[in-house]
Amino acid sequence: MSGLPVEVTVLLVAFLASLAGLARGRLAMSRHRTAVNRALHELRRPLQAMALLLPEYASEGGPPGRWAGGLPRPVGPEPIRQAIEALRHLDGEVNGRPVEKRSRELLAARLMADACVRRWAAHARLNGSEVGLAWTGPDLLVRGDAIALAGAIENLILNAIHHGGSEITVHGGEVAGRLRIAVEDRGLARCPGERSGVDPEGIGDVAGHGLGLGIAREAVLDHGGRFECEFGDRRSVVELFLPIARPGAGGRGRVKVNW
Repeated sequence: MSGLPVEVTVLLVAFLASLAGLARGRLAMSRHRTAVNRALHELRRPLQAMALLLPEYASEGGPPGRWAGGLPRPVGPEPIRQAIEALRHLDGEVNGRPVEKRSRELLAARLMADACVRRWAAHARLNGSEVGLAWTGPDLLVRGDAIALAGAIENLILNAIHHGGSEITVHGGEVAGRLRIAVEDRGLARCPGERSGVDPEGIGDVAGHGLGLGIAREAVLDHGGRFECEFGDRRSVVELFLPIARPGAGGRGRVKVNW
């Protein structure tokens, strides 16, 4: 390059350095993708093995259908369904596959909330908390993705267990023609120094609260609902509001009650 003007030499060196950096970046991304795909592959095995033991597997006369990537379509119990669904979304994001939307079904909301509470009661006790359900009025029906909505409720419960007080209550019932489910705890005693107040975006920009609340909010908004949260020193409450489904109002009439 000795015969080139200095300016051209500098630009050429900078360009070659950029190409080298881009190549290193692509190589790193390829390695990361390989590592994630290996982890996905290894996680599939125990999930598939657990799926084979489920009563639904035997009662339906064979294996469930499959999505791209070899992941089985989820069948209950709910924790296995949630794990498979999360891996399915990760597989789609990593490998650029379109993620098929799950069909929506009629859900018994009180049974769903009760199952979520019972699943995490032991975990709450291990963390020095108690979680219970307080439901007002009859059970209500909602139409939606069972995995996404149960996951939203469980994210709120886990958020309260890890960041709230020792007493956690999941409230449920009808308010102004909508299903309201609210998770209330006794403040942010385990997160000193975090700010209090209402989060206008409903996503929880208090430190340590954003991810679970963001996932819950996304699920609620995707179902035509509303999401609100308020954090305080003595009381914190996160609420989700969903449209109530009326029996026979279009679609399939079968209600999911087995959680």
